[in-house]
Amino acid sequence: MDFILKYQLSLIAGSILFNDTLKTASLYLRLQDWQAVKNEILNENALQKKKVATRVRQSREIIKRLRNLNSPQLNLLANSDPDTSKLIILLAIAKTYRLIYEFIDEVVCAKWVLFDYTLLESDYERFVQAKSELHPELENLTDSSKAKIKQVIFRTLAEAGLLDSVKSKRIIQPYVSENLLEVVAQDNPAYLKVFLLSDTDIERHKSRTETCEA
Repeated sequence: MDFILKYQLSLIAGSILFNDTLKTASLYLRLQDWQAVKNEILNENALQKKKVATRVRQSREIIKRLRNLNSPQLNLLANSDPDTSKLIILLAIAKTYRLIYEFIDEVVCAKWVLFDYTLLESDYERFVQAKSELHPELENLTDSSKAKIKQVIFRTLAEAGLLDSVKSKRIIQPYVSENLLEVVAQDNPAYLKVFLLSDTDIERHKSRTETCEA
């Protein structure tokens, strides 16, 4: 049996965390050192959090996500309109947590392609049940942790613009700028799935990127 990499499940720490993530990205672009960024947040309270525990938890989570973005993606994150920045944060989350990437790819995107625009909680439950066969770490979670992870995932999708709201859960394909398409396609075109692009669209952007690089 092939070795199955365990899911990281600390996404429970927060959803998009938009303002704090932008501040952290800007700090990195200025300091160019993640340890210096961490020190600035913890020692200088750069994110303006009253509780030290909150600083520690959120800085660890945000830095872990942002480290999975390359330089062009980080620069675009810090210098874009809010909607584009939210999509780049979603990209960072998807690159950090395979669980949410696979949920978007295998469930949300699949429903969108089939013109099924309502995401149900039962869709998520079936997805997790199927994944639990290979990932016992999902089954080993407490009921409260399972509920929290589901809540954070749905809220993340809504805040990023893939759902109209947490309540109605209507799937929306977000507008993706040419700059964002380019920095993702040049890195790894598979992550264009995060924006609900079809396989055909992904191949088109992949081919265009390869042509430009030739």
